[in-house]
Amino acid sequence: MRLNYTPLDDKSPSSEADVLPSSESAAGSSAATRLARVPGQGCLHQLVENQAERTPHAPAVISGSQLLTYGELNARANQLSRTLRVLGVRAEDRVGVALRSSLNLPISLLGVLKAGGTCLPLDPNYPRHRLDLMLEDAKPAVILTEQILASAFSASADRLCLDTDGRKIFQGECTNITCQAGEDSVAYVIYTSGSTGKPRGVLLPHRGLVNHNCAAIELYSLRASDRVLQFSSISFDIAIEEIFPALICGAAVVLKTESFSLQGQEFLQWIGNQQVTVLDLPTAYWHELMHQMETFPGAALPEKLRLVILGGEKASTKSYRTWQRFATERVRLVNTYGPTEASVIVSAFEPARCPQVRWGDCLPIGRSVANAELHVLGQDLKAVPAGEPGELYVGGPSLASGYLNQPELTAQKFIAHPFDPDGSARLYKTGDMVRSLPDGNLEFLGRVDYQVKIRGFRVEPGEVEAAL
Repeated sequence: MRLNYTPLDDKSPSSEADVLPSSESAAGSSAATRLARVPGQGCLHQLVENQAERTPHAPAVISGSQLLTYGELNARANQLSRTLRVLGVRAEDRVGVALRSSLNLPISLLGVLKAGGTCLPLDPNYPRHRLDLMLEDAKPAVILTEQILASAFSASADRLCLDTDGRKIFQGECTNITCQAGEDSVAYVIYTSGSTGKPRGVLLPHRGLVNHNCAAIELYSLRASDRVLQFSSISFDIAIEEIFPALICGAAVVLKTESFSLQGQEFLQWIGNQQVTVLDLPTAYWHELMHQMETFPGAALPEKLRLVILGGEKASTKSYRTWQRFATERVRLVNTYGPTEASVIVSAFEPARCPQVRWGDCLPIGRSVANAELHVLGQDLKAVPAGEPGELYVGGPSLASGYLNQPELTAQKFIAHPFDPDGSARLYKTGDMVRSLPDGNLEFLGRVDYQVKIRGFRVEPGEVEAAL
């Protein structure tokens, strides 16, 4: 199905004509919810197919000296999807993707979606016990991997090693395959920490990911000339935001190589050499980067860099003051917030746009992104007054379907929308305490439970207790 989505071109800023007027939430307790027109019925990979049709010769993925054009990426993903179909993969069958950073990574993610399957990202660097728990719970039909990693998944499912089996896979029919999935089909399973010691798989449908990725293109003003670094672990939901918005709008995804370094000066030099324009960084790493930049002489952000996106935990005001010393007006900084259960992010804050406001120790988490509902409610599920603390509830089309194999937890966390007249909508109970600031931005205050974040990863103390 052809989707009516037109990406930004290199000369056009985000068009306000494509955004409906702002409206206050039904609860009257959130920043205004902006309603953007996004594609109707359809799937995430179809947007990438459309871009490949428009710009088949443009660079889509870059890995060192290797490059895939949009036409090549789409063709190889089609060939892989046909192989998966032969192996029996059908709509919403889970397919593990256990690969190091290489051109085969985006090919695999796209190929699974084209086959109608559900991507199960398996970071090879995760502890073996953690991977075993995920595999036991998700029971993937097939695992896409490479020979050096295959032994770790020998008893889990059928394995397809893309490095050794590639000659067999990438020589068949390469036209687009008929899609077996729909907009409500699950596209991804992303695992987060669980309070009982068992990680919980969040089921993210195509509908929510299409909404999120199109909202991200608008929010970040992504365009075909951008180069976006794929930085995060593939098992971290931010990786979705690093890969798919770029591929939908015609930009290039830059993959990490063996020469990639996290040391501040070497990192900045590497992204400068790669002409990266957009970074989507875990807040913990940005804190460390700011600290390191203070210590080496002549520190500067690369010339081509125009946008840095933060997410994963609270961003310190102290680090932002350091940022201001090194960043010119040409480099945007966007602090984002969002649980995996709401398809990556639901709010964003640009400190440069609020220079007159005094913040506390941390930057606010901002206002809702397009089509996200943010409600600050009390225990009675009624809106709290502005400035008063309350729990943040999230609604809108980006909500997950629920948790894999955990119906009771799904019912507990995804509740009926108290302000929906026909009773069909849901809200996700985040467990995060926030308050609305005088300018309408939201401030993160902490948790209603004992969950903590360590370097961007959600950690339940109950999980640690269960392990002990």
